[in-house]
Amino acid sequence: MIGLRPIEKKMLRGLNVMKSSERVTPAMVVRIGIASIFMVAIIGCTFGPTIAQTDKRVEMAFVDDNEILRMLSSEDRETSFEAAREIFNRGEKMIPLLAKNKGNHAPYAWGSLGNPRSGSITLAPSNNPEWDEGRIITVEAASIYLICAIYRQDFEFATSAYLKSKDDEVIFNRYNTTERLAEAWDSVEKWIEMMNSEGLTSLREKNIRPLFNTKFYF
Repeated sequence: MIGLRPIEKKMLRGLNVMKSSERVTPAMVVRIGIASIFMVAIIGCTFGPTIAQTDKRVEMAFVDDNEILRMLSSEDRETSFEAAREIFNRGEKMIPLLAKNKGNHAPYAWGSLGNPRSGSITLAPSNNPEWDEGRIITVEAASIYLICAIYRQDFEFATSAYLKSKDDEVIFNRYNTTERLAEAWDSVEKWIEMMNSEGLTSLREKNIRPLFNTKFYF
């Protein structure tokens, strides 16, 4: 009964109460049948989604690095999110590839990154590029976030993928402006040079983060 919940163990014990000498009655057959149906339903609900998610991750594991990077720009919400998770899981080797997304202003289809329990509000794209500028999470902003997540070894290390600072006076979530992203990339590119020179582990030990040369954080 390893891995079963108490109610599942109880049902299995219930199916085991008959001794070989007991006479099987129609009522007992009905009882056993109902218990079996509930058992299948409970186990199916408990393990079904986990198996499906595992299958999805197995599929992603066979996709090469460049294709995973391309999938981050997918217009399909689920594909873009699964790509982000897979990029994070692959770790350090994906950082130089993520840097190739500099200037990619396409919306990140999943729409947000960060801790889903934070209550942070991320604005969805509209049909007005002027209004969207700086307010939506783009593929390049998502890429900077993922570089920081790999450094931090935590996919949900922040409340969102908005670049923030302590002296912000931001209106309508215009956190990721072209100017802010340019400053962030300038720091990230210097940081990648340091990573290539001394290694990611060394930078973690020295507490040198990708946005070290800016006032920004996620």
